[in-house]
Amino acid sequence: MSGPKLLTFAQWRKQAVGKHIDIDGAFGAQCWDLWADYAFRAHGATGLMPWTSADAGADSGLASSLWLKFPARPGIDGLFTRLGRDITPREGDVAVWARSRQFPDSHVAICTGGVRKGQIECVSQNDLGNANTAAGATRVTWLTTGGLLGYLRPKTSNGLSRPSNVAPDRGQEEDEEMIFIRKNKNGTVYAWSPAQGTKRALKTPEWNAIQRAYSAAGLKLPLINTSAAEAKHFGI
Repeated sequence: MSGPKLLTFAQWRKQAVGKHIDIDGAFGAQCWDLWADYAFRAHGATGLMPWTSADAGADSGLASSLWLKFPARPGIDGLFTRLGRDITPREGDVAVWARSRQFPDSHVAICTGGVRKGQIECVSQNDLGNANTAAGATRVTWLTTGGLLGYLRPKTSNGLSRPSNVAPDRGQEEDEEMIFIRKNKNGTVYAWSPAQGTKRALKTPEWNAIQRAYSAAGLKLPLINTSAAEAKHFGI
């Protein structure tokens, strides 16, 4: 007996926009809920496939773990392939952001295929941190490529359109969207640029000044404490 018919991207988008989607009934309509709904209804995910990483490592439970720890849960790699941030996103690709100034707790959204300087157009939910308000409903919007980790690309087309040949112009957002990486909890802190894939070690006075600046501004410091194995992604 076959399961429910999968939605095309266009069908899923039409049904999702304007809705508050809350798959797990926890914390309101989060960005993760939109991704899970897309994975379930457009690509046939089952069980815990779309869930975030449940280990105790860096970014556990955050949307960023979908890319950093791909496959975060068994089976999702049968439906999606992990790709880097410098590809041209296609309609239906899943964009994943690290913790950054724009998205303090990371973010995930579904690409429409629209690309312009330093931005990609996405179907997104709770990108403004307003999950439980009318403005927090699913919408189509332009999101920065600053802090973007990369994409999860569906392995089946299921009615998805072909990509354009124009790659996003990254601009200078790497200077504004730096992420801090620390190998283990007592190791050296590195300033890592998702846009460039580059990093540099911070000396103690500079790191202390950065922490004071974020605290004074009332901002959450985008710091990832990572294990030795996970640090390989960042080249540290």
